[in-house]
Amino acid sequence: MTRLVDPCLDNGPGRPTGGLEDRASAGRPRFMGNANPNRVDRGDTQGDTRGAQTANRATPHEAIDGAANYGLEREHWWYQGLRDVLTRVLMRPQYKALRGGRVLDAGCGSGENLRLLRDLLAPRYLGGFDLSPRAVAHARATLPGADIYAGDLCCPDIHVEELDLVLCCDVCTAAAGSSAKIRGACRTGLGRLRQRLRPGGLLVLHEPAGAWLYSGHDVAVGNRQRFSAGQLGRLLHDLDLKVEFLSYRVCTLLPVIVAARLPSLLRLPAACEATSDVRPCARPLNRALAALLAVENRLLAAGWRWPWGSSLLAVGRA
Repeated sequence: MTRLVDPCLDNGPGRPTGGLEDRASAGRPRFMGNANPNRVDRGDTQGDTRGAQTANRATPHEAIDGAANYGLEREHWWYQGLRDVLTRVLMRPQYKALRGGRVLDAGCGSGENLRLLRDLLAPRYLGGFDLSPRAVAHARATLPGADIYAGDLCCPDIHVEELDLVLCCDVCTAAAGSSAKIRGACRTGLGRLRQRLRPGGLLVLHEPAGAWLYSGHDVAVGNRQRFSAGQLGRLLHDLDLKVEFLSYRVCTLLPVIVAARLPSLLRLPAACEATSDVRPCARPLNRALAALLAVENRLLAAGWRWPWGSSLLAVGRA
């Protein structure tokens, strides 16, 4: 059973520490929609096992979903930068065997990353799932040849026996629950995905970085944790994957991001007051920021590893 919750309820003064075991310790309500006032909580009764049923957690695409503006995911400089770095990493010579393979996007949102994977890899199977019914419906409408369905990372439904690539962008951060339930649900779900990877297959994770950067943006979009490189690397190691690529990204813009988020870094707002940084900006500025990220991404592809940044990208090989 699920119940509606008031996003203005007092949930305590704490904030998530950013550790994988502590990210839900702030006691904030567990929302289905990041920017939707009618957010849904699964109902935290004593002994509830989140991994045993579909989780009503925020997904990173729900802020866009709530605004009914899927064009933002297509045009915004941050998303353009994400797709650019995914392109540069997946097009490395050592990953050429991915072409024509079986690909799954765990947390596909409105389907922009699926579109990228289709164009890059021409896969014989292209699948994706997401918690948001509206995002799934939109992705199905725009990618009629793909297998897109409602699903949950904590208990993933996988429609093929073997996968060559699993992509999971900013989804682990949205899983809610106590430390034991995170280990028993989110990690178990990732483990099920890992079991379907063929030998040599890849798991690509992209997550927000820096516990100290937890701000009103994270509250608004439903992030429960911001990772360190060590945490993400250990997660891949726990899944018995070889870490082939691990780096912070969005490095040069980090001072600007910190300045923009400073008020909510100093005082974390209530969920009903929090706003996301993902919003339209002037086209010249949008192009300039996307171009700056493209330079960063080229350096990453050439072998640089940024020591800090607002996001993390990791690639693990089975």
